[in-house]
Amino acid sequence: MLWPFSKLILSLITLSVVVYLIFSQLVLRHHPDSGKYLITVEQLLTSEEGSATIKAININDLAIPIHLKKQLEKGQTIALRHNEASIYYYRINAAGILFEIGPVNIEKSQQGTLTLLVVAFYLGLILVVLTLIWPVFRDLHLLQYQAISFGKKPQVLPVKLKSTSKIAPLANTMHKMSKQVIQFINMHQSLSQTISHEVRTPIARMRFAINLENKQRESPYLTLIESDLNEIELIATSYLTFSRIDYLQDKQFSSFASEPFIKDIINGFTLCTTQCIISYQCQSENLFGDKQALKIVFQNLIANALRYAKKEIRLTLYSNEQSHQLIVEDDGPGLAKDFEPLNKFEQKNSNGYGLGLYIVNQIALWHESKLDAGRSASLGGAKFSMYWES
Repeated sequence: MLWPFSKLILSLITLSVVVYLIFSQLVLRHHPDSGKYLITVEQLLTSEEGSATIKAININDLAIPIHLKKQLEKGQTIALRHNEASIYYYRINAAGILFEIGPVNIEKSQQGTLTLLVVAFYLGLILVVLTLIWPVFRDLHLLQYQAISFGKKPQVLPVKLKSTSKIAPLANTMHKMSKQVIQFINMHQSLSQTISHEVRTPIARMRFAINLENKQRESPYLTLIESDLNEIELIATSYLTFSRIDYLQDKQFSSFASEPFIKDIINGFTLCTTQCIISYQCQSENLFGDKQALKIVFQNLIANALRYAKKEIRLTLYSNEQSHQLIVEDDGPGLAKDFEPLNKFEQKNSNGYGLGLYIVNQIALWHESKLDAGRSASLGGAKFSMYWES
């Protein structure tokens, strides 16, 4: 990339020099006396039509450099600018008398022409720069648009740039990178679903065998095995949920009624709440977000609370026109002071607990929020809250 960029800079410098030389020739053609002191009397009289004032002065009264005095002594005419609007011309005649001719007004048309030439030069220079840089900015804008689209919905980025483009290597690299990312995501999603489904099959066989054995005799070891099977199934269920919320799926944000939504979720835990009461307080008529994703949030937080609560789980939902807040509390043993939801996920003996919170945290990130954990002031157990804007 360094060599094409250097070529671009060299081309820019070369074309700028060419444009400058062209406009310099135009300026000299329209103003041959620009920057000079020499002028012929015939040009002076022709331009002023005899209206200029001519008077004889003493050469000692004229304060000019030595080289200009030498020009006068040689019979040449010199021009001195007294201000921006007028010029005085000086010449010694054959009798050795110095004459001052002026003031001669500078033609505004000539000044206007010079100004236009200068403006045209810089506009031409800008046009040259834009001509060279515009294709690069156009291609960068296209890559930026593709990168933003990839962030919203990952997909293979097509190469829409010409092979002669200065940033074609970058586009090809992004295409290969996006292809590898999509392959990895597809593999991850397929692996998640396969593991979750395949693990459930031997679990079902083991549970069936335990039930048959329990009919013949009761054993505390069988109870422990069944408890371990429940934990394994919880991990498999959480992992399957994790594969369902894969970010390849489109997120459908909408507004929906909150109370029927909450009642439907709580009714799904009826069989699990024989020894635990789930109460809720809904101070919101509508919720805004991805309905399916928020359903997973409510289910996972309630399921986690059921594993540790003694008698009560409390769900509270606050809402206004700008934001929503969900709080799930229980009366269990509570959380450690240094507890972090994602740290549990990295531990080996997480028993599915950390994975559920990890899923909730990912959905919170979708809604530009985060999962906060703490201790419930009213129930004394764990407290999880999620805040997101409408």
